[in-house]
Amino acid sequence: RQGEISLIKNLPAAAGLGGGSADAAAILRLLARLNGLSPASAPIQDVARETGSDVPVCLTGECRMMGGRGEILGPKLDMPRLHAVLVNPGIQLETARVFAALAKKGDGDACLIFEPPRRKSTPSDWLAAIAICGNDLEPPAVSLAPAVQDARERLRAQAGCVLARMTGSGTTVFGLFEDEAAAAIAARAIVSDRPDWWIRSVSLNAAPRSSLNSSGGSKA
Repeated sequence: RQGEISLIKNLPAAAGLGGGSADAAAILRLLARLNGLSPASAPIQDVARETGSDVPVCLTGECRMMGGRGEILGPKLDMPRLHAVLVNPGIQLETARVFAALAKKGDGDACLIFEPPRRKSTPSDWLAAIAICGNDLEPPAVSLAPAVQDARERLRAQAGCVLARMTGSGTTVFGLFEDEAAAAIAARAIVSDRPDWWIRSVSLNAAPRSSLNSSGGSKA
């Protein structure tokens, strides 16, 4: 089946949040449904891999480890619901520029292999495991856009913030918080200081709320 599809994008562009990949995965799920296919079917999976490195994992809608370009997916991880604040300082960075800066500066030599907690682990277990690892793309991104560091430090200064990191190749940073209330309070505080920034309090690995429909509408 064919038709027109309209997307309403609520995430900043070039923000390191995987919004484009998530949108592509949402459209592929809709196309699969309209054509009587499973999202796990070979035609849909082939298109997902060709569309973008992060599209296959977004197509699953699950927390997983990724390898290769993103086409190698590990098993679903038993991650509990975590609470976070996302902060984007309103600056766009092209991924290619960040990787070029990484290669030039040689900042990517201290990558740790993330070891996810075992099943039936607590949010505290996951926060401790995530805190051990960093983001090799953060130093080169900060060199290109110092506002990333400003946003990260504002998050770290908030009560209840366990850790703050940059997402992907930037420029969004995220802070993980002890509970939902602390995350909401932190988001309001940063909005008060920087109303020109894009700031959201969110839950990670919460049950998805799909707004896809057969008429071709989607919000992401």
